[in-house]
Amino acid sequence: ADGCATFRTLANGLLPQDERYVSDAESVVRRWPKDTLKKRGVIEVTGNVVRLRVRSLTLEQRSVLRAACDAKLQSYWERNGLPKAAPVSAGLRFRVLRQAGGRCELCNRNDRALDIDHIVPVSKGGSSEESNLQVLCYECNRGKRDTDQTDFRDRVVQPANDCHFCARAKDSSSVETEGWMVAFPDKYPVTKHHYLLVPLRHKESYFDLTDDEHRDAGALLARVRNMILAKDSTVTAFNVGVNAGAEAGQGEPEILMIPGEAYAE
Repeated sequence: ADGCATFRTLANGLLPQDERYVSDAESVVRRWPKDTLKKRGVIEVTGNVVRLRVRSLTLEQRSVLRAACDAKLQSYWERNGLPKAAPVSAGLRFRVLRQAGGRCELCNRNDRALDIDHIVPVSKGGSSEESNLQVLCYECNRGKRDTDQTDFRDRVVQPANDCHFCARAKDSSSVETEGWMVAFPDKYPVTKHHYLLVPLRHKESYFDLTDDEHRDAGALLARVRNMILAKDSTVTAFNVGVNAGAEAGQGEPEILMIPGEAYAE
């Protein structure tokens, strides 16, 4: 996602994760980037890592580039008699990505390569109409493959218009994210570095959180803690608590992380 990948990752992107095929594909991509893209200054190769030498691309530019790559793969499959995938145009890919917010609709991550997945697989008669397409990151899509027809689009973030937490979660300049959870500084801090953690999907109570959201909350708490400790050596402890329900003070579940300091007597 950041323009950097190993040869093994590139190979996995060409073929299913079957070691018999991936090893062969890895040997191919080791030759192809070196002979073609490196010569043209598109990539640089350091040891086992390939990195793009291009500026950051917009979501629309990535959609156009991915569509061009898919077209080349489609042509290769046809020439070699391999199973034919239904084509997804650059415009359609962009619309599907935009609807998903540029994130995986299963794990909600946006730091991995994103695939346009056919909910009903092509091998099972699935079409390339927008109603049958969803966004999955590379790892989620490879895990799903063509053995599952789950529609993950109902997991996409749907903020409540009257919720100030949902509004804060949209402000990427001050937000830390982990999967389905976000963290941001409290507007009315009890102490310095006081953070709030809330779910990306609007929920009425802490007890409505899914297992994924609970897992992501734990990981985000640990990350924010480490960030605070690295930033301020006077912090020696933390109070972590939960507000669940309107009568507890908030209409959406929030996890409070309040640092404590050591004071000289």
